Amino acid sequence: MRYPKHLNLLALDMATTTGWAQLVAGEVTAGRFKVVRRKGRTTLPDDHDGIEFLQFQRWVNVRLKEATFDLIVYEEPASFRNITSTAKPYGFRGCLMAVAAMHRIPVYPVNNQRLKKAATGSGKAEKVHMLRLARQRHPGLSVEDDNVADALHLLAYGLSARYGIETLQPFNA
Repeated sequence: MRYPKHLNLLALDMATTTGWAQLVAGEVTAGRFKVVRRKGRTTLPDDHDGIEFLQFQRWVNVRLKEATFDLIVYEEPASFRNITSTAKPYGFRGCLMAVAAMHRIPVYPVNNQRLKKAATGSGKAEKVHMLRLARQRHPGLSVEDDNVADALHLLAYGLSARYGIETLQPFNA
């Protein structure tokens, strides 16, 4: 697959384990970043409730200093039924918004069902299907898990939706 060399994009599937994919100078790389919180060790500063957000924010800042990105594409947090399951995804989103604003980089949110529909043809695709498809479309990359797979699909979606560059090949099941 040939990618444009004039665009630099970062795609994030944000969670405790964040999948990321980036297009820089025509090359796609991908991986994952995991925030770590040591619970029950009150003598250490990483037991604070906000440490995961701080780690994520620092990581995004470092990533944005490595390249000049034209756009950040991210998967919108889903709406959950309780505050506990909603807090982290929206917290990571808030951190991303702040860092992106600081660097003056536009962001583009993508709904989960819209991403699945664009990648597989079905808005109800299972994680295993998204993972297999990402591995098939990016044979040279190590697609470790569904977080990385989603980030790669987000990257392709961002290129298509924002710039009209189609990088998704038809999937043969």
